[in-house]
This record gives sequence, structure tokens and C-alpha cells, in this order.
Amino acid sequence: RVEQNLVVDLKAHSNITYQVNYGGFTLPMSRPYPFWVMAIRGGLDQACPAVANLESLVFMWPSSVSSSLSAGDSSAKVTVLPFIKTTPFAMQIVDMFDLNPQRDWNVPKDQLKTYDLALLLSGEFTSFYTGKSIPMIKTMGADTLKGPMAPAPEDETRVLLTQSPKTHLVLIGDSDFLVDGTPRENILFMTNLVEWFTLGDNLISIRSKSIGDRMIDPKLTEGTKNTLRLFNTIIMPLLVIAIGVAVFLRRRNRTQKGA
Repeated sequence: RVEQNLVVDLKAHSNITYQVNYGGFTLPMSRPYPFWVMAIRGGLDQACPAVANLESLVFMWPSSVSSSLSAGDSSAKVTVLPFIKTTPFAMQIVDMFDLNPQRDWNVPKDQLKTYDLALLLSGEFTSFYTGKSIPMIKTMGADTLKGPMAPAPEDETRVLLTQSPKTHLVLIGDSDFLVDGTPRENILFMTNLVEWFTLGDNLISIRSKSIGDRMIDPKLTEGTKNTLRLFNTIIMPLLVIAIGVAVFLRRRNRTQKGA
């Protein structure tokens, strides 16, 4: 089932861009937004062909999912596999849904844990109508609302199936992870999922599509992350400029000597 909550991930998430008014000028502002949860490679089950080659997926305002079945229970006719998870630095919000991107996220570590964002259920599912009669409909008459209930003509000889054949079902805690402007990773995930269900395990392992998104490891400390950002934004450009100046001076000296 899809739980009645919102899941936020304080370590793996996307940025949100919104408009801010500064002295009459409207400027775009971008900042991290934990409500846009990013499921990274550590939370993608490598045994599932649909996500095995993906680096990340983005879910906007997702809810966690759960099942009454135990994962890995071989005695049940239906097996459940949580194949998309958050990092261990996630939490749930069950009331007071403050979606403000500028809110404070100082949360005690004992409130953080991993949440399941998608489940794969496989096996033979029992029919809801097992042991029940076929639903009846209103018969047509002068007044349909007052007409007697009776089986539809095409259902009189129908035989109810008590269970399904071998079937796969996927439950995802985000109903709009495929919308206009959705990240490309989500589209590839859906493509892989459809091909897996239609082609089977063997062929999808060959055709499974992948995409790279090399994000900073969420397990790194803030100091290490700041050092990496400083190196990429300041030191690397200065290094390129220094190399360019050195090459320019060297070529100029060669030209002067040749003259």
C-alpha cells in the first residue's frame, strides 16, 4: 500500500528553482529541496533489470510504500521485492506538510532511516471474486433506477478465475513521476520496466538502457563536499587559466627567439 505520508531525503535530493523578489527585481533562486527525493545507486536493487543500469531516479513529493508480505518469503504465492529505496538519511512527514523550500532541516539522527519507494510483487494473485458471485447490474426497463438486479447477459456463462497466472505488479509511491519535464532517468526507468515485463529477464539484461548521473556521495561529510565544490569551482578554472598563460608565454618566447 501507499502510506499516508511524504518522504524527504536529507542527503540525496534535487534542487528546486523558484522566483524571489529583490527590490522590485524578480530573480531565480535555486536551492536543495529534500522533498524531491533522488534514489541513487545504493538504493536501486542491482538484481532488478529495470534499475540495474541506472544511476539515479527522482521522485517529487513521494510517499513510502509497504506490503503485508515479508520480503523474501518463499512460502507465499506472491513474493515482494523493495527495489527502490531512499538513503539512510530519510524521514517521513505525516502531518503539517510545510513544503517551503527555505524551511529548516535540523533533524535528530535517530529520526532518520531508509524508506521503500517502490515494490515489485511477483507470483499468482488470488482473485477478489474468489468464492463470490459475479456482480449484477441494473436491468433495462421503463425506469432503470428501479429495475431489478440481474447478471449481465454476457456473464451468465462466464467462469470466474480464482487466481492469476504468473504476474508482475509494481507499486510506486509517486503518481506523477512521469509528467511533462520529468527527468530523463525516470523515462528510461519506465522504458526498462515495460521491456522487462514484455521481453523477460534474459533479453532485458541486454537491452536495458542506462544513464549516468555522477553525484557526490551522500555519505561524505559537509567539509569534504565543500572542499570538492571549492576545487571544482575555483581551483580547476584557475589551473586551466595558468596552463593557458604558460602555453601563451612559451609560444611568445619561441616567436621572439625565431625573430
